Amino acid sequence: QLALSNRKMLVFYDFTTKSIPAQTTPNKIIVLSQQEFDKINIIVNDATIEAPTAYENEEGVLMVPIRAISEALGYEVLWNNENRSLQIGKDITIKIGENSYNVSNNAPLQLETAPIINNDRTYVPLSFFKEAVNINVVSFFENNVIINNGR
Repeated sequence: QLALSNRKMLVFYDFTTKSIPAQTTPNKIIVLSQQEFDKINIIVNDATIEAPTAYENEEGVLMVPIRAISEALGYEVLWNNENRSLQIGKDITIKIGENSYNVSNNAPLQLETAPIINNDRTYVPLSFFKEAVNINVVSFFENNVIINNGR
């Protein structure tokens, strides 16, 4: 299922009626890939960071590169190849393909969508930084991901 809201499309029309407003049926609709859009800037604590670009997945969830953002926030990020998981700081663990995360030894908490690997980079939903890392300001506005811990 393809989410069409907030997506750019090309629509080709043929003949229209002479009524007002004119009525017609599209001949062809092309939904543009998210990769067609401008690069999304990632701003952490008021500074633009060098990072792989964020993107919107098929469900319309904004996915962001976890390592670049976490390290800009001062967290150490460790990859465990054996169980395909990441540890962020001392307390947070996520696993590729599972839509939950662990904080310390507490019960798993749900993510909006599962972390994935895309072009050898791990991506998580933007909401991860609000929910798991407890960042004060997490937003997406005018092609800018803004993350500010307010410290």
